[in-house]
Amino acid sequence: MQISRQTWHWTFLIGLWTVVAAVTWVISIQAFLVLLSPTGFWQGFAVAHVTVTSVDSDPDSQITDNVTVQQGDDERSLRMLKTEARELHPQDQVWIIDNYWAGGLRPDHFRLTPQRLLLEFPEPILLLAILGIWRTRRAQAKEAKRQPIGPRKVWRDEYYLRADRFAKEEKPEEP
Repeated sequence: MQISRQTWHWTFLIGLWTVVAAVTWVISIQAFLVLLSPTGFWQGFAVAHVTVTSVDSDPDSQITDNVTVQQGDDERSLRMLKTEARELHPQDQVWIIDNYWAGGLRPDHFRLTPQRLLLEFPEPILLLAILGIWRTRRAQAKEAKRQPIGPRKVWRDEYYLRADRFAKEEKPEEP
């Protein structure tokens, strides 16, 4: 059984709209958490390669732990998720990304993983999904133009058929 091109287009569109809905949901949750945060500040996207110096438990927080790292000659203190901080040991070299909203309810830094990158910064995926929707719709329009249009059928009901049968034939007038 062969699946038509139109079926593939619609399947792809449904998948892309699902991605758009999921990314919009993630962005709305992030915006909601920023609104709930009483304190904090915006920080830009940054990726850094650091060496872990120490991992300290934060007794005031149930979500984050403090991690001290060495970045070049500078020493930094990071607030990371407890699960991510537990995996770190002194002298580990890791990649980290900064959270867009620091000092709030959420951690300020995360380990750089593909999953974390997709969850924290989903906007590029949203743009790619919208581009995919646009290109698929354009391909559907081209496909519709390429298909020939068949003869037009005119359906007539019984009333019009009787009217045509009993219509007077016009005779040309003789001068």
